[in-house]
Amino acid sequence: MSQSTHQNLDKLPLDISDEDGILIERHKNPKGRRIPLHWHEFLEFEIVVSGTARHIYNQQEYLLTRGSAYMTSYHDFHELLSLTDLDIYCIHFTKQILDPEIARFLDYNKFHCQLSEEETRWAVQHIEELIAEINSSHPLRSLMIRNLFSEIIIMMIRKSSPGEREEMPLPIQQVLAYMNETFRSKLTLRKVSEQFSFSPNYLGHLFKQQMGCTFNEYLHTLRLKYACSLLQKSDLSIKEIAAASGYGSTEHFVSSFKQKMQMTPGEYRRQ
Repeated sequence: MSQSTHQNLDKLPLDISDEDGILIERHKNPKGRRIPLHWHEFLEFEIVVSGTARHIYNQQEYLLTRGSAYMTSYHDFHELLSLTDLDIYCIHFTKQILDPEIARFLDYNKFHCQLSEEETRWAVQHIEELIAEINSSHPLRSLMIRNLFSEIIIMMIRKSSPGEREEMPLPIQQVLAYMNETFRSKLTLRKVSEQFSFSPNYLGHLFKQQMGCTFNEYLHTLRLKYACSLLQKSDLSIKEIAAASGYGSTEHFVSSFKQKMQMTPGEYRRQ
């Protein structure tokens, strides 16, 4: 999370245990409290226990009520406005706690759903059991933590019923997941190729074949979409947005934005 976007947030204990890879908090936000636009350097699952709120999630607006649940990844952004007193469970976690198949599924789908009353009670009960296990010293506690949390995430995946993802070669799936997590850093085709032990020519050809665009075009689109969302939903300066979106300089950001959008970032924000 950038320093600027974090200024108005209450401080959260973001240290996720290396042993467990999970941190659970229960927030009770008063009516009118606003959590401004932000993103995380970890995965997050939240479920509303009671109350209502307005949720902006990747430019889409949702009304949260009891049983509303959603998940955010590294490249997602959201903000929250409590319309009434809000009681919400917030779970921060890393991929290491998940089975690789579940982790890969999270890379390509978004999750925002409404649970039934029975499902909500089940989820809250599992979270409470998970908290008790985290705070315990029982034998095989780490395995039980992983199993309990996996059940919650699988239920969430099934309830959300995301659209079927297109089948594509595993190397491209891995590269896309890596880019989605790190697009704000200094990425190049050569750097990503080295990360996965490919030659730049091979990866560039495979990327173009599967995605219908070049590596740089896809990277630019990721950064541009992110920048557009920050322009719409935040008060960050153009310079801060350029840096937060992964551009090397404000000038490069403005030039690239204008070439793609046919207007400057300032004009886009005003519109």
